Amino acid sequence: MKWALKNKKNYSPSLALSIDETPYELEKGYKLERLITNLTFPTSVAFDNQGHIYFAAAGFAYGTEPEEGRILKVKEAGTFSVYVAGLDGPVTGMTCPQGELFIAEGN
Repeated sequence: MKWALKNKKNYSPSLALSIDETPYELEKGYKLERLITNLTFPTSVAFDNQGHIYFAAAGFAYGTEPEEGRILKVKEAGTFSVYVAGLDGPVTGMTCPQGELFIAEGN
């Protein structure tokens, strides 16, 4: 998904919208769709060769109690399964080249 904040320079938007009262502007042909909610400090998004979407949840944000880091796989808009659990937080990055998921975890 491609999106940009309203104050980005040299940007010519064709659609303005709001999610949770945060304004976004999209170029023509793009759409903004909420896929997942209630994550603990999401840090990364990756796509595999089949187009599946993975989100990394760091496990904690500064000022909160630490939880385990985890990787979530989106099943349908708004639903997901835990793909990897028990990671040593914070999970700080993730990529999926050639269908292999690589995760950066721990202090």
